[in-house]
Amino acid sequence: MYCLDEALKTNIIVINQLPQTPETLWLRILGKGKTQERAINELITLPESAPKKSDILELLFSLRITIEKQKELTEDDRELLMYLSPAYLERRQAILWEGRQEGIAIGIREGRQEGRQEERKEGEVALIMRLLYRRLGAIEPMLTERIQELSIQDLEALGVELLDFATPEDLVAWLDERSLEF
Repeated sequence: MYCLDEALKTNIIVINQLPQTPETLWLRILGKGKTQERAINELITLPESAPKKSDILELLFSLRITIEKQKELTEDDRELLMYLSPAYLERRQAILWEGRQEGIAIGIREGRQEGRQEERKEGEVALIMRLLYRRLGAIEPMLTERIQELSIQDLEALGVELLDFATPEDLVAWLDERSLEF
């Protein structure tokens, strides 16, 4: 580091002459050529728990995307792209993997929830069919199919209403009324 006259209040840091320590890593990334390449490789090899590693990588990846959009690239731009490409691809794969894992977890949760709802519905249908059999006797297969197509809410409503049914025609009328509501 070179200090200029106190009146200028200016210091000059020669990045490629900085010691290769964790404290100077963030400055060395701003360097060029081999200095920058070594600093980026050092950053990439840091453990994921290293302070600010992911933040700095995100900034560098944003810079990479900005550089890629330029029509004409300088030699320095091409070098930076080359240094960042492996880390960028690795990060993209990690993000895709995390997204895929999250999607799988969501799918499993939704599948379990749907399975529980389906089991609940099957239980409701079975209960309604037993109650209808006790109340009205054998139920025609066509009516059984219509009952199986009802939503859980409609099955619950039918469970209350069937207590007032005296004949199978009451069930048919209730089902017809329910289908007219849609």
